[in-house]
Amino acid sequence: MPNPIAAIGSAIGGIAQSNAASSAANAQERAAQAQLEESRNTREIIRSDLSSYREGGERAFNALQYELGLADRPDSWQGISMTPASQFALEQGRDTIEAGASYGGGLNSGRAMQALEQYRMGLAQSDRNSQLDRLGGLASSGQNAAAQTAAAETNNLSSVTNALGNIGNAQAASQIGVGNAISGTINNGIGLYQYQQGLGQNQNSQQYGGPMNAITGFGASQAQTPFQLSSIY
Repeated sequence: MPNPIAAIGSAIGGIAQSNAASSAANAQERAAQAQLEESRNTREIIRSDLSSYREGGERAFNALQYELGLADRPDSWQGISMTPASQFALEQGRDTIEAGASYGGGLNSGRAMQALEQYRMGLAQSDRNSQLDRLGGLASSGQNAAAQTAAAETNNLSSVTNALGNIGNAQAASQIGVGNAISGTINNGIGLYQYQQGLGQNQNSQQYGGPMNAITGFGASQAQTPFQLSSIY
């Protein structure tokens, strides 16, 4: 026969277990929410830090395609022009060539003009190639920034997926824990009720001297005896 104190204690314990399950699940869900928020913040920081590299790389790539004849001219691109350093080198070289030609008396000769043109063309081609290389470097930088951003997005997606999974698990664990606690409390309550019913029946049996007869309503000690004949007979 179950102990009433134990049954009551078990019922109270079931309620406490339900509250503990809810508290634990809430704590786990808050931790997952914090993980989710931190992952999103990190993603935004990375995207912001790399945005200028991505945008600059995209502009350089579009300009490079135009200079190589692979695409239309971008709206903001003014084309390649000789850098100030190359212009200074051109002036210095021209002065040197003209000074040499003048010393030999052939300043305006075809040979002097040809030397100047060859020098100018060579310097311009070298300057253009150098600028194309720099455009390629900027485009590569933008490509790397885009790759790093994609990696950050992938990591963020993984973190978000894990966090959402943890939230779902926490909510499911909470429901299961609460359900088990409630079920246990109900079962304990049923056991206590059955115990009380059994206790009442035992008291009735003791009062009437034994189990009650379902028909007569009397206990064994109160059963009616057979009628005795009167002494007058």
